[in-house]
Amino acid sequence: MNDEDRELLKVAVKLSEDNNRMLSKLYRNYWWSRFWQLAYYVVVVGLIFGGYIAIQPYLGTIKQVYSDLINKVEAVKNIRTTVQNLTK
Repeated sequence: MNDEDRELLKVAVKLSEDNNRMLSKLYRNYWWSRFWQLAYYVVVVGLIFGGYIAIQPYLGTIKQVYSDLINKVEAVKNIRTTVQNLTK
Protein backbone atom coordinates (compact mmCIF):
# COMPACT_ATOMS: atom_id res chain seq x y z
CA MET A 1 0.00 0.00 0.00
CA ASN A 2 1.29 3.37 -0.82
CA ASP A 3 0.78 6.61 1.12
CA GLU A 4 -2.08 7.75 -1.08
CA ASP A 5 -4.06 4.57 -0.39
CA ARG A 6 -3.42 4.90 3.33
CA GLU A 7 -4.69 8.48 3.31
CA LEU A 8 -7.81 7.43 1.40
CA LEU A 9 -8.35 4.59 3.87
CA LYS A 10 -7.99 7.00 6.83
CA VAL A 11 -10.50 9.36 5.23
CA ALA A 12 -12.90 6.47 4.61
CA VAL A 13 -12.56 5.30 8.23
CA LYS A 14 -13.15 8.84 9.53
CA LEU A 15 -16.26 9.21 7.33
CA SER A 16 -17.50 5.82 8.49
CA GLU A 17 -17.07 6.82 12.15
CA ASP A 18 -18.87 10.13 11.54
CA ASN A 19 -21.72 8.31 9.79
CA ASN A 20 -21.95 5.82 12.64
CA ARG A 21 -22.08 8.66 15.18
CA MET A 22 -24.79 10.49 13.22
CA LEU A 23 -26.83 7.32 12.75
CA SER A 24 -26.59 6.60 16.47
CA LYS A 25 -27.91 10.10 17.22
CA LEU A 26 -30.73 9.65 14.71
CA TYR A 27 -31.67 6.30 16.21
CA ARG A 28 -31.62 7.73 19.74
CA ASN A 29 -33.71 10.74 18.65
CA TYR A 30 -36.16 8.39 16.96
CA TRP A 31 -36.70 6.43 20.17
CA TRP A 32 -37.02 9.57 22.30
CA SER A 33 -39.54 10.88 19.79
CA ARG A 34 -41.56 7.66 20.07
CA PHE A 35 -41.36 7.81 23.86
CA TRP A 36 -42.66 11.40 23.99
CA GLN A 37 -45.37 10.60 21.46
CA LEU A 38 -46.54 7.69 23.61
CA ALA A 39 -46.36 9.87 26.73
CA TYR A 40 -48.45 12.51 24.95
CA TYR A 41 -51.18 10.02 24.09
CA VAL A 42 -51.15 8.59 27.61
CA VAL A 43 -51.63 12.11 29.01
CA VAL A 44 -54.43 12.88 26.54
CA VAL A 45 -56.29 9.65 27.31
CA GLY A 46 -55.71 10.22 31.04
CA LEU A 47 -57.12 13.74 30.84
CA ILE A 48 -60.16 12.53 28.93
CA PHE A 49 -60.77 9.74 31.42
CA GLY A 50 -60.13 12.06 34.38
CA GLY A 51 -62.44 14.69 32.89
CA TYR A 52 -65.18 12.13 32.47
CA ILE A 53 -64.76 10.99 36.08
CA ALA A 54 -64.81 14.62 37.23
CA ILE A 55 -68.04 15.53 35.41
CA GLN A 56 -69.82 12.22 35.94
CA PRO A 57 -71.73 13.43 39.05
CA TYR A 58 -72.94 16.47 37.11
CA LEU A 59 -74.03 14.27 34.22
CA GLY A 60 -76.03 12.12 36.64
CA THR A 61 -77.70 15.22 38.04
CA ILE A 62 -78.49 16.54 34.56
CA LYS A 63 -79.92 13.15 33.57
CA GLN A 64 -82.11 13.10 36.69
CA VAL A 65 -83.37 16.66 36.06
CA TYR A 66 -84.14 15.79 32.44
CA SER A 67 -85.99 12.64 33.50
CA ASP A 68 -88.02 14.60 36.04
CA LEU A 69 -88.84 17.23 33.43
CA ILE A 70 -90.06 14.57 30.99
CA ASN A 71 -92.22 13.01 33.72
CA LYS A 72 -93.76 16.41 34.54
CA VAL A 73 -94.45 17.13 30.89
CA GLU A 74 -96.18 13.75 30.62
CA ALA A 75 -98.19 14.57 33.75
CA VAL A 76 -99.30 17.87 32.21
CA LYS A 77 -100.30 16.04 29.02
CA ASN A 78 -102.30 13.55 31.08
CA ILE A 79 -104.05 16.39 32.92
CA ARG A 80 -104.84 18.04 29.60
CA THR A 81 -106.37 14.85 28.17
CA THR A 82 -108.30 14.29 31.40
CA VAL A 83 -109.73 17.82 31.25
CA GLN A 84 -110.64 17.39 27.60
CA ASN A 85 -112.40 14.10 28.37
CA LEU A 86 -114.34 15.70 31.21
CA THR A 87 -115.54 18.58 29.04
CA LYS A 88 -116.93 16.31 26.34
